[in-house]
Amino acid sequence: MATASVAFTENQSGLQDGGLYVKYRPFYEELGKVGRLGVLFGTGASFPLSDYEPTATAALGQKAVSVPARLIVQWETPLGIFFNLSGGYNWRLDDLQEDDIATIRRVRPDYQPTAPQDFSTILFKVGLPTKHYYLDAWVERQHTSGGADYVENVVDLPQAYGVSYTQVGGTAFYSEKGRNGFYLSGGYILGGRNTSRILRMTVGVVIKF
Repeated sequence: MATASVAFTENQSGLQDGGLYVKYRPFYEELGKVGRLGVLFGTGASFPLSDYEPTATAALGQKAVSVPARLIVQWETPLGIFFNLSGGYNWRLDDLQEDDIATIRRVRPDYQPTAPQDFSTILFKVGLPTKHYYLDAWVERQHTSGGADYVENVVDLPQAYGVSYTQVGGTAFYSEKGRNGFYLSGGYILGGRNTSRILRMTVGVVIKF
């Protein structure tokens, strides 16, 4: 799976972070009258798609490079409704650039940068797939234990911020013939550490080969 985010604001517009991800399902078993249970493992990479400014209002990322390891458990009920619980750990592989550090030290000579911090995520989702449409709703929590904190009017490197938040969202997909279709998805950050209350919307097309 491939993803890409695009921001449209007064300060900047264009591509921001993107990613490539894969999943593997080693376990998928019938549970009789209560449905089916599947266990999946996932990994991939996320990375910036452009040289955007992460400190601008409504920026969607930190220009981070991360690699996740994720465990996903999904219960599919006989009614068609499914429940999904996934958790993962994300390793930050990006390094702070010496030129960026030097720029901060022109204003803050005693600046000691904090390295980008790993973070964990957990997500709960409930959904309903049918022949012509698919619906889901979810809540996600991201936690970073370390990292720097944003302070108003104090210059710093956004890559070093430790970001934690709670986010809710959902997806609606429709397909007339069960193969190609289009979808609308969105999410809203309720609050957290070093983040704003951000609403994002995505419109896309799905083509099955």
